[in-house]
Amino acid sequence: MSVHTGLKPYTCAICQASFTQSGSLATHMRIHTGEKPYICKCCGSSFSQSTTLKKHIRSHMGAKDHKCQQCSKSFATSYYLNIHIRKHTG
Repeated sequence: MSVHTGLKPYTCAICQASFTQSGSLATHMRIHTGEKPYICKCCGSSFSQSTTLKKHIRSHMGAKDHKCQQCSKSFATSYYLNIHIRKHTG
Protein backbone atom coordinates (compact mmCIF):
# COMPACT_ATOMS: atom_id res chain seq x y z
CA MET A 1 0.00 0.00 0.00
CA SER A 2 2.21 2.81 -1.26
CA VAL A 3 -0.61 5.30 -0.80
CA HIS A 4 -0.49 4.92 2.97
CA THR A 5 3.27 4.61 3.33
CA GLY A 6 4.13 7.59 1.17
CA LEU A 7 6.31 5.49 -1.13
CA LYS A 8 6.25 6.46 -4.78
CA PRO A 9 7.99 3.62 -6.60
CA TYR A 10 6.89 4.58 -10.13
CA THR A 11 9.15 7.28 -11.55
CA CYS A 12 8.93 9.09 -14.87
CA ALA A 13 12.13 8.54 -16.84
CA ILE A 14 11.74 11.95 -18.50
CA CYS A 15 11.07 14.38 -15.64
CA GLN A 16 11.56 12.24 -12.52
CA ALA A 17 8.03 12.85 -11.20
CA SER A 18 7.08 9.91 -8.98
CA PHE A 19 3.78 8.16 -8.33
CA THR A 20 2.25 5.65 -5.95
CA GLN A 21 0.49 3.70 -8.73
CA SER A 22 1.61 2.50 -12.15
CA GLY A 23 -1.64 3.78 -13.70
CA SER A 24 -0.89 7.28 -12.48
CA LEU A 25 2.52 7.13 -14.15
CA ALA A 26 0.90 5.91 -17.38
CA THR A 27 -1.53 8.85 -17.31
CA HIS A 28 1.33 11.25 -16.56
CA MET A 29 3.35 9.94 -19.51
CA ARG A 30 0.68 11.33 -21.86
CA ILE A 31 2.00 14.80 -20.97
CA HIS A 32 5.28 13.87 -22.61
CA THR A 33 3.90 11.81 -25.51
CA GLY A 34 1.00 14.11 -26.34
CA GLU A 35 -1.32 11.10 -26.50
CA LYS A 36 -5.00 12.05 -26.17
CA PRO A 37 -7.01 8.83 -26.43
CA TYR A 38 -10.32 10.20 -25.11
CA ILE A 39 -12.29 11.81 -27.95
CA CYS A 40 -15.52 13.77 -27.74
CA LYS A 41 -18.13 12.26 -30.06
CA CYS A 42 -19.88 15.63 -30.36
CA CYS A 43 -17.03 17.82 -31.59
CA GLY A 44 -13.91 15.67 -31.98
CA SER A 45 -11.89 17.37 -29.24
CA SER A 46 -9.43 14.97 -27.63
CA PHE A 47 -8.16 14.67 -24.08
CA SER A 48 -5.40 12.85 -22.23
CA GLN A 49 -7.64 11.93 -19.28
CA SER A 50 -11.14 10.47 -19.19
CA THR A 51 -12.16 12.84 -16.39
CA THR A 52 -11.31 15.84 -18.56
CA LEU A 53 -13.46 14.43 -21.37
CA LYS A 54 -16.36 13.97 -18.94
CA LYS A 55 -16.09 17.60 -17.84
CA HIS A 56 -15.94 18.70 -21.48
CA ILE A 57 -19.07 16.72 -22.41
CA ARG A 58 -20.99 18.70 -19.81
CA SER A 59 -20.36 21.82 -21.91
CA HIS A 60 -22.34 20.24 -24.75
CA MET A 61 -25.18 19.41 -22.36
CA GLY A 62 -25.53 23.02 -21.25
CA ALA A 63 -24.81 22.21 -17.61
CA LYS A 64 -23.65 25.28 -15.71
CA ASP A 65 -23.22 24.26 -12.09
CA HIS A 66 -20.52 26.78 -11.15
CA LYS A 67 -22.19 30.01 -10.06
CA CYS A 68 -20.54 33.37 -9.35
CA GLN A 69 -21.40 34.52 -5.82
CA GLN A 70 -21.15 38.18 -6.84
CA CYS A 71 -23.36 38.37 -9.92
CA SER A 72 -25.00 34.91 -10.17
CA LYS A 73 -23.63 34.24 -13.66
CA SER A 74 -23.13 30.48 -14.18
CA PHE A 75 -20.40 28.49 -15.92
CA ALA A 76 -19.89 24.91 -17.07
CA THR A 77 -16.54 24.54 -15.27
CA SER A 78 -14.76 25.97 -12.26
CA TYR A 79 -11.96 27.01 -14.62
CA TYR A 80 -14.22 29.45 -16.48
CA LEU A 81 -15.81 30.63 -13.23
CA ASN A 82 -12.37 31.50 -11.85
CA ILE A 83 -11.52 33.47 -15.00
CA HIS A 84 -14.81 35.35 -14.61
CA ILE A 85 -14.21 36.08 -10.90
CA ARG A 86 -11.00 37.90 -11.84
CA LYS A 87 -13.16 40.48 -13.62
CA HIS A 88 -14.73 41.36 -10.28
CA THR A 89 -11.45 41.47 -8.39
CA GLY A 90 -9.44 43.33 -11.03
